[in-house]
Amino acid sequence: MEQAQIGIGMIGYGHFAHYALPELLAAANTKLIAVSAGKSAQTDEFLNQRGVKEFVDPKLIFGHPEVDLIYIATPPFLHYPQANQALRNGKHVIVEKPICLKYGQAKKLKKLAERRNLLFVTNFLQRYTPTYRALENIFQEGLLGPFIHGYFENYGSDGGLGPDHWFWDRRASGGIFVEHGVHFFDMFNGWLGDGSVVAAERLHRPKSNIEDQVACAVKYSGNAIVNFYHGFHQAALLDRQELRLVFERGDVRCGGWIPTETTIEGLLSPSEIERLKTLFPDSSIVKFQFPAGSSEVMARGHHLKGLKHLILKSGSLEASIKDSTYRQALRDFFTDQLKWIGDRKRQRQVSAANAVAALKTALEADSTAKIFR
Repeated sequence: MEQAQIGIGMIGYGHFAHYALPELLAAANTKLIAVSAGKSAQTDEFLNQRGVKEFVDPKLIFGHPEVDLIYIATPPFLHYPQANQALRNGKHVIVEKPICLKYGQAKKLKKLAERRNLLFVTNFLQRYTPTYRALENIFQEGLLGPFIHGYFENYGSDGGLGPDHWFWDRRASGGIFVEHGVHFFDMFNGWLGDGSVVAAERLHRPKSNIEDQVACAVKYSGNAIVNFYHGFHQAALLDRQELRLVFERGDVRCGGWIPTETTIEGLLSPSEIERLKTLFPDSSIVKFQFPAGSSEVMARGHHLKGLKHLILKSGSLEASIKDSTYRQALRDFFTDQLKWIGDRKRQRQVSAANAVAALKTALEADSTAKIFR
């Protein structure tokens, strides 16, 4: 049976919401009913194109009889009161990251949604990208051996973040670990399970109250350490992200906030190589040979025989590929979540539990960090 139409109410219509909303409306049988957002030419044009009435007061959306689901895309300090109000009015909720700013409040929202059998989820779209899913298989199948170390480095642009922007106000954003880092704590949680913070730092811009860099180390099972760095200090043209995963028999390097370029180097068996080619169907092999001098090598005390030295490349950092991958991940996320409304037994890729766990790590990093001014 076709799922009944879902009426959408939206609170907040900033840059990202403008990008994401078309994918939400294309993901299932949905209809945009109402929007509560600041007055702007962009908002007016959007509403006029879709024949939607703007409700300036979100309270009118919370109680609107035609609204089934509320998409919250406001600054983080508003997430808890707005999600709480929406759930108490019997509305399903999709909220942009983070779930909220306090761990206790996050758990309360999760329990409230469960009691009322309502959708409540944070937009962790990273888990819906092809690269995430391919790497998940590498972890689960041990294609490169046990995982040892990783890092994620985000050199973000601050071009659209003036000194008075809410992003810099920790009371509004929660700080960079909470506002931004939760995406990547969740990504590694998906691969490795929950970790614990062992060290963290927060750094201020010289002669400024702006905290524009954070870093932390998180330990996962098997004593694997992952280093996270997030800085917002680059020109837009230099905005970039780098991910590296080191295993006993090789490593994976990815580029892009939504990873779209991957290089894998390692020692693999013929069957493992064929599996990698299946996981990265657009890949090309740069190197394919036995190690020089001998077919046996040593790694971490292990004798490795009959393995070939492989370098495999996949994807690209081209803007068009990033955009199409980004949009498809959003659509897949929304589709997965909306299908749950029609089938409560559906196992989703992301649930509220993931948002709560990622927030816990972010708050742990933030609260234990050494502060450098």
